[in-house]
Amino acid sequence: MPTTTRRLYSTDESILAGMRSGDEGAMNFVYKNCRNYSLGFMAKLGADGETAADIYQDAVLVLWEKVHLDNFQLSCSIQTYLNSICRNQWLDKLKRTKTVVMTDTDELDFRPELTDWFEVYEDAYEERLQRVIAALNAMEARGGNCKELLMLFFYEKKNMDQLAEHFGYTNADTAKAQKYKCQERLKKMVGADGEAG
Repeated sequence: MPTTTRRLYSTDESILAGMRSGDEGAMNFVYKNCRNYSLGFMAKLGADGETAADIYQDAVLVLWEKVHLDNFQLSCSIQTYLNSICRNQWLDKLKRTKTVVMTDTDELDFRPELTDWFEVYEDAYEERLQRVIAALNAMEARGGNCKELLMLFFYEKKNMDQLAEHFGYTNADTAKAQKYKCQERLKKMVGADGEAG
C-alpha cells in the first residue's frame, strides 16, 4: 500500500489532481509527507511544537479548500505553499498576542504574498466572530456533538487522544476525522456571505 501511494502521488500535479477529485488519500499524503519540514520551519520562526502542529493542520485544510476553487493556481511547490500559510498564521498569532520573535527568516522557504481563509482582518473580525457563534449555536440546535468537539479542540486545547476518550471514539485518527468534518461543516455554515446555516 505505501509503495502504491507513493507512485500514485509522485508529483505535486498528481497530488492536486487527487485532491480536486475529492480523494482524501491525497490530503493525507500531503499531511504526512510535508509535516516534518513545516514543523521544523515553524520552529525556526519560534513556534512551540503544539502551536506549530495546530497551525500546520489548519494549513493543510486551507490547501484542501483552495484547491477546490475554480481560480486556484499553485505557482510554487505544495511544501512552500504550506510553509507560507503557516508563516502567515504564526505572524498573525504574534500580532494578536503582541509577541515579537527575533528570527532571521531570509533563508526560509515561504512565499510572503500568500494568504489564506483563516487570515483575520481587523475590520472584519467582529462580524466573522458573530457568524461563527451563530453557526456553532445552529450546530447545537440541530443535534450532534460538533459544537462541543470544536469548542474542546479550539478553546480548551484538547488533543486528539483526549477527544477520542471524551467522545468514545475508537482512536485519535477517528477523532481527527470527525474534527475535520465538523470544521468543514462550520466553515460552510459561516460562508463568505454571512449566513450561519
